[in-house]
Amino acid sequence: MNDKISSHYRFIKKAEKDLVQMFKEGASADFIKRYTSFLKITDPDIRIEEMYYESLDDVQDYQTIIDYALGMMNDGRGDYQLHMIELLGALNKLERYYDVISFADQLMEENISQGFRIDIANERHKAKLGLENAVLKHTEQYGSEEVEDVQFDEMSKEETLQFLAYISEQNDTRYAEKVVEALNRDHSPEVTTFMLLYLKDAGFTGGIDYRKFNTVESVVIEKLPVLEEMDLIKVVLPKVTGKLEKTAPEMVEEVKMLVMGHAIYSYPKESPVDAAYLADAYLAYLYSLINLDIDVEADEKAMEWIYSIEKEMNQHN
Repeated sequence: MNDKISSHYRFIKKAEKDLVQMFKEGASADFIKRYTSFLKITDPDIRIEEMYYESLDDVQDYQTIIDYALGMMNDGRGDYQLHMIELLGALNKLERYYDVISFADQLMEENISQGFRIDIANERHKAKLGLENAVLKHTEQYGSEEVEDVQFDEMSKEETLQFLAYISEQNDTRYAEKVVEALNRDHSPEVTTFMLLYLKDAGFTGGIDYRKFNTVESVVIEKLPVLEEMDLIKVVLPKVTGKLEKTAPEMVEEVKMLVMGHAIYSYPKESPVDAAYLADAYLAYLYSLINLDIDVEADEKAMEWIYSIEKEMNQHN
C-alpha cells in the first residue's frame, strides 16, 4: 500500500511539473487539455489553478472560466476568492457588465477580507466603465446622444440591459418617457423588469401599462416594490440559504443565483404560493437536481410554480 501511495504521489508531482513546463512554453491549449485530465486524479494547488485560468484567458475561453469557477465554488473546492474574481473577470470580458455589478454589490454586503473587497471593487469599476463605453458606442451608432435617438426595439437584450444598468447607475432620468413607450412592446421578461425598476428609481409617478408573458398589465409605478422587497428575496432566500449553510454550504451560491433569477423574471408579480411553502419547495427542488433526499415535504403547488418558472425561462433563453 505504501508503495502505491508513493507511486501515486510521484505521478502527481510529475504531472504538475509537466503542466508548469507547458505553461512556461505558452502551450495554452495543451495545458488546458492536460489540466482537465489532471483534475480527475487530484485537486490542484492554487498555483496550478491560476495557470489554468490564465491559459483559458489566453485562448479567450471565458465561458469555460465561468463554468469552471461556478462548479468549483458549488463543490466547495479550491480557493473561493480566486474563483470569484476569475468569474467576475470573465463576465466582464463577455461584456456581461450588469451581472458583474449585481454580483459585486451582493458580495460587498458580506463579511469579506479587505483584499478580497478591493479586488471585487476593481472588477466592478471595470464593469461600470464597460457600461459607459457601451452607452457611448450605442449613441455613436445612432449618431447622437439625444434622448429621442434611443430606440430600444433596435437594441439586443444584452445592450438594453447594459443601457438600463448604466442610466440607473448614473441616476439619469431623461429616458423615462422612452422607457414608458417601450413597455408597450414585447421584450424579454428581464428587460421589462429593469425598465420598471428604472422608472421607479427615476421617480416616475402614475399608472402605466406594460407587456409581459404576452399579457398587458397595469401598475402604479410609485407603488411598485423594489426588487429586494419581493418575498422571494426578502423571505424565501434567507430561509433557504440559512438551511443550506448548515447542510450543504456548497450550494449557497447556486441557490442565490436561482432565486434572484426567478425574482427578476417574475417581477413585479409575487408567487401565488405562500413564501413559507416556497422556501421548502426550493430546498426540495435543489436537492432533486443533485439526486439527494431531503427531510422536507414540499408543497405541490409551490413545486409546480418553480418548475413553471424554470420552463418559461428556458424557453426565453
